[in-house]
Amino acid sequence: MEKEQAIRNTTDFDELLDIQYGKIGNKIRDEFEEKVQYFVISETLKQARHDDHLLIG
Repeated sequence: MEKEQAIRNTTDFDELLDIQYGKIGNKIRDEFEEKVQYFVISETLKQARHDDHLLIG
């Protein structure tokens, strides 16, 4: 319940990430940030392939 209240009272996205995954440097936060980067890279490649008509489907 305390975490939910903290989430409702956040003022920016970084604060929300701190509450949900811990501060930067925390193992869980670092793993989350790494997965985010993989996702961003894969979406960027997907969009580039789509733009060059190389994406099937």
